[in-house]
Amino acid sequence: MKVSIEFVFPTDINPSSTYYKSDITVTLSLGRKLKISDTYSFFIYNPQWLLFADSLTKTPETDSRKRTVAYTMSVSGAWIPGDYFLLVRSDSGKIFRAEATLTANHTWRVGDLHLFTALSDEGILSNPPHGRHREWRELFTRPGAGQLRRCVVERLRAMQLNALRGEMLESPLRLNYNFILTHKYESDSPSMFFFHRLLGFSQNWKNIDCKKMFDVTSNDPYENLREVTTIDDSNVFDLFKELAEMKVYHLYNLSALNDSHGKIIMGKLLEIMPDANNYMFLDGTRQEVDQLLEQYPSLQKNFPEENRLSIEPFSPEEFFFQLLRAIEHFHITLSEEAIDSIGNTVMEAFRRGTLGNWELKDINHYVRNVVQPAYVRNLTSRITLRITGSTDYRLQPEDVPTEPLMNNYSLYDDAMKQLDSMVGLQSVKQSIGTHSNRMRFYAERKRQGLRTTAQTACHAIFTGNPGTGKTTVARLLGKIYHSLGLLSSGNVITIDRTKVIGRYIGETEENMKLVLEEARGNVLFVDEAYTFYSGDNSNDFGRHVIESLLTVLTQPNPDMLIIFAGYETEMDRLMSMNPGLVGRFPYKYHFDDYSADELMLIAEHLLEQEDYFLSDDARRLLLSNIVTTVKNRTKHFANARWIEHYVHEGIIPALADRIMVQQHATDSAAYQRVEVQDVAKPFERFNPKMIELKPRRQVGFTA
Repeated sequence: MKVSIEFVFPTDINPSSTYYKSDITVTLSLGRKLKISDTYSFFIYNPQWLLFADSLTKTPETDSRKRTVAYTMSVSGAWIPGDYFLLVRSDSGKIFRAEATLTANHTWRVGDLHLFTALSDEGILSNPPHGRHREWRELFTRPGAGQLRRCVVERLRAMQLNALRGEMLESPLRLNYNFILTHKYESDSPSMFFFHRLLGFSQNWKNIDCKKMFDVTSNDPYENLREVTTIDDSNVFDLFKELAEMKVYHLYNLSALNDSHGKIIMGKLLEIMPDANNYMFLDGTRQEVDQLLEQYPSLQKNFPEENRLSIEPFSPEEFFFQLLRAIEHFHITLSEEAIDSIGNTVMEAFRRGTLGNWELKDINHYVRNVVQPAYVRNLTSRITLRITGSTDYRLQPEDVPTEPLMNNYSLYDDAMKQLDSMVGLQSVKQSIGTHSNRMRFYAERKRQGLRTTAQTACHAIFTGNPGTGKTTVARLLGKIYHSLGLLSSGNVITIDRTKVIGRYIGETEENMKLVLEEARGNVLFVDEAYTFYSGDNSNDFGRHVIESLLTVLTQPNPDMLIIFAGYETEMDRLMSMNPGLVGRFPYKYHFDDYSADELMLIAEHLLEQEDYFLSDDARRLLLSNIVTTVKNRTKHFANARWIEHYVHEGIIPALADRIMVQQHATDSAAYQRVEVQDVAKPFERFNPKMIELKPRRQVGFTA
């Protein structure tokens, strides 16, 4: 037999286009007359087993000589020049493979057909499980699911082999169907469901949200668990009867299994694990899975290495596939020019290495919040300005803003620019810049397949007096680490002793559980951290806060950045009194007090941001007041916080009072110009000698 591939262009395609959507017709030359029973299935994959087109049509299209079989297939995404392979499966079970190359000028070069066995990769890839073709397409076009695809092929091969052994009355090979799937941030449960349906577990699949298995706020804490398992027995240890009868139970939100109530749940699950009829699927982030396996070492023997799968970084082809699918999900039809433009942009972005950290949520966010608004805005303009009687409603190249794709580090650059624009803090800026460059360097080595043993836990200690920029820098670090793929969100959650210490036994632990759950993916900023440690005072609940934080500090991939902040002397004392903390904070940044010139620069920036300016005399007086303040400042002087209050609560209100008394002021500059009296009068109230900020009461240490 011989095979050929031809494009079926529904519309004219620009010859200069590189990427495009088009049906294709695969023609199979039989070398004999066609039989009524002749049916064939066709599949086109790329070398990564990404399914581009397939056809299971049972009624072939034939030419007049009835010696050829022709099938027309639609592409799943868009055609990309490069290597593919074509699989042909006959009704008699014969499997053929032909290498195929799509050239840049829209032509196919197809090699000869070669025969393969039913248990070969080709045999499995050309024979999706009966009734599971939709799931097959979903898994074999899903970005990042390469390991799942390879695992499915291996398992289907083993299952077919066991079927053959059964026909020969041989005992089946023992197969382990306990799997772990790890991913960076969000749950990928749909992939797990398609994965298990392909292995034949669709009838006995149960999703279990571990967060809902115990509700401390309910009169019956196990009520939600009872609803999930549809069991009415009130005995907690009988609530797992249905689990014991299930084939597969899929657990996600695994972090909920690490507290005392989770231990009860896991204990019962571990009891039924030896049952050959029950299988467990753990679905979570790397941090969740690592913590769970560390907490329950007996779990590890049930999950061999080959059953530990992960969502991989997207290939350019997968990214292109998913981006087109996301756009079409919003019912937007793409023009041929737009497809080509998107393809060129994606491939160039991958060459630059700017899309390595993108996830499904990033693609969906980009389409929802960038592409769709641009499409609507531009389409509205095209309809308004149309000259002819019709409008092309298809998405055009100008509807696809490319900057977010080409500049993956735009968030990084923006955060670094904000950091650089901060007044002073030269040593802090230099240290953060060096550390960030190292993280980017390691990430690029990983993308290039080089061995990298980079430390990913980046917890830090911030020391310095109030108002020196610690909270602002923490917020920028969250943005920087999020852009580098080290944090899934990058927001800042701030706690101090007053927010988490409970009044009775157990309340502090419950408070910290909620805090750590909220801080997942973010920066946890622990202000005045030294107040949580009181030496040998066993009655102080602050030690429970430190113990809770140690569970995160010891994890290699925590998806959380913990920052301890406070006065330098007290923070040094904390580290010396609790040696277990020292090695958990590899980075220490000291924030120096601002000089008089730096505080003056901050004041001028604050005024300029709101379109105010200082007269020459006002500038001289303001600088003189700042110099006097700095000369007499104490340990608890609020630095930038003081100058901000002086400007916003003193100078600007004084200017407003002066101008509004002059009822005939019509000069717009008068509403902007700060005069001497506007600076002098409020200094009587904002002179630190008069209003020195009282420090918050310190617990655990004395000066």
